[in-house]
Amino acid sequence: MANGAQAEASHTITRPLNSLLDALKVGGPDTQGRLVLARALLGSASEAVLADRPTAAIAAMVDNAMAFLQEKPVGAPKVAVRDLGGNRAAIEILNPDMPFLVDSIAAELHARGLAIDLVLHPLIKCERTPDGRLVRVLGSGDKSWSDGRQESYIAAYVTGLAAAEGDAIVATLKDILQEVRTAVSDWRSMLARLKKAIADLEAAPASVPAAMRQEAVAFLKWLEAGNITLLGMREYRLDGDMQTGTLSATDEAGLGLLQDPKVLVLRRGSEFVALTPEIRDFYLQPDPLIITKANVRSRVHRRAYMDYIGVKTYRADGTLAGELRIVGLFTSQAYVKSPREIPILRQKVEGVVARSSFPPESHDGKSLLNVLETFPRDELFQISTDELAAWSSGILDLELRPRVRVFARVDRFDRFVSVLVFVPRDRYSTKAREEIGNYLAQTFHGHVSAFTPYFTEGQLTRVHFI
Repeated sequence: MANGAQAEASHTITRPLNSLLDALKVGGPDTQGRLVLARALLGSASEAVLADRPTAAIAAMVDNAMAFLQEKPVGAPKVAVRDLGGNRAAIEILNPDMPFLVDSIAAELHARGLAIDLVLHPLIKCERTPDGRLVRVLGSGDKSWSDGRQESYIAAYVTGLAAAEGDAIVATLKDILQEVRTAVSDWRSMLARLKKAIADLEAAPASVPAAMRQEAVAFLKWLEAGNITLLGMREYRLDGDMQTGTLSATDEAGLGLLQDPKVLVLRRGSEFVALTPEIRDFYLQPDPLIITKANVRSRVHRRAYMDYIGVKTYRADGTLAGELRIVGLFTSQAYVKSPREIPILRQKVEGVVARSSFPPESHDGKSLLNVLETFPRDELFQISTDELAAWSSGILDLELRPRVRVFARVDRFDRFVSVLVFVPRDRYSTKAREEIGNYLAQTFHGHVSAFTPYFTEGQLTRVHFI
């Protein structure tokens, strides 16, 4: 089976490559390097994508890539825009290989409304002079992306980029690549700091309720097991008491996107701040964790508002010392696993089930579990058990009496409103969804930031609006 797969992959690369090598007139001093690059370049795209492109055009892609590789800035990415005419352009990027490059770049291009026609992304190993000049292409990339020689070449062919936008997009992509580098470089340090937070919480003084501490520790261990992409961490110190004290960054260095103490992820009104009234209220509660959304969208890996986890820190006498602030993105596993397998969420689910008094094997008991299992995951992390119980009861009633129903929750930081709208399926359409979104935006004096439709097993369609 493996040999067959290898043969198929070889055919995918070899057939266009033979014609390409003829077009390139291989035989010059750089024959081996061009051959390695051509194989890697073609291997990064499917045959179907390249099938309609003339061999000469593919040869030009190799020529352009080889020319772009000749010089690489030391310690910085190389980004350029090549105008192809007709509102089309090739955006070329050369960077040390690391995770999150392609998805981070693609997210920015999509955010700008650009149509991506083709992405070539070969990984190659290069030998260079100390000042970054290419000596030779050594071979294709492998799993050793951190060995210092593996490079990522990306060529994104796009439509819709105006010539005047070239400099701006180059500057933005360089900033994004720096954020990627910062997050990836500090990943091990962030993981070590998370381990320390777990140990500190396990040894927390008796002032922290035991059950809350145990579940918080379990949740942090769940994060440590790979259920979050860590993007930044910073520790804050509470100066003064919880009622009137101020919050300031400690002397301990921040990590990832929070290396700079001036980078803040919470907002009060239009101003970014370290401490909000809602965070102060969190400090007054016994729970050692807060899980919510930051006010800042990630530009690394996935274009979404970052998940924010605040972990209280304590002095030896049991009083609150401050907070370890963690930002990142929950991984896909966090969204597909049953909430009964995830710490914190399992407590909410168990609490709602216990309040219902439905026998687990009854129709109502199974229906309630289905409501909870399919509840929007980001919302499940943030909603209180009381609200979740009330919403679940109302959603169950919709099974018996299908109709339009709305459930709305104002974010505890007063930044957004989360709304679940249920509509009979035969009345749901794109036009209906747009009109509902517009109505909600007018009602709450805001705008629709995101919407996610979900088709239930019954007669209703659910749309989650932010």
